[in-house]
Amino acid sequence: MLNRLAEMTERARRGLRRECQAPLIVFGNNDGDLFRITRNASKYAHVSIHGAFFQGELGGQRVAVNHYDDIATAIAESGAYAFVCYGHNHAYKVNRMGNTLAVNPGAIMGYDPINKKDVPSTFVIYDSETDEASGFQVASAATGTPERPTKVIPYP
Repeated sequence: MLNRLAEMTERARRGLRRECQAPLIVFGNNDGDLFRITRNASKYAHVSIHGAFFQGELGGQRVAVNHYDDIATAIAESGAYAFVCYGHNHAYKVNRMGNTLAVNPGAIMGYDPINKKDVPSTFVIYDSETDEASGFQVASAATGTPERPTKVIPYP
């Protein structure tokens, strides 16, 4: 999965007119073999791993990334960052907490392991110039067309 993501983002970066940040990875609670994940990520110069927490600047904005929703919420409430991204509960959510945009991009895998059910396969693109996030869904064959069975559509 990591290899596929790295390849897809590199192709997307080459195709975009504006600069696109490469994937940065933070670890969560179900990463299994951290050694192999790190080794596989090292094959791609544009992918970076930051352990359990990332803080830095992307596109002129201070950003933070942490896997856990409760920790990320506290980070967002601090107001120290323009953008905070998290995951853990796999529930898509984009909301403003003061001046901070807090984002859970949802479950790219299209499955909610907590409730054991299929959910929309979603992701978010953050635009640091406008300080806005746009949600997208990877549509399944059921929602696509025979000519293009899988496509990306705006979400929600």
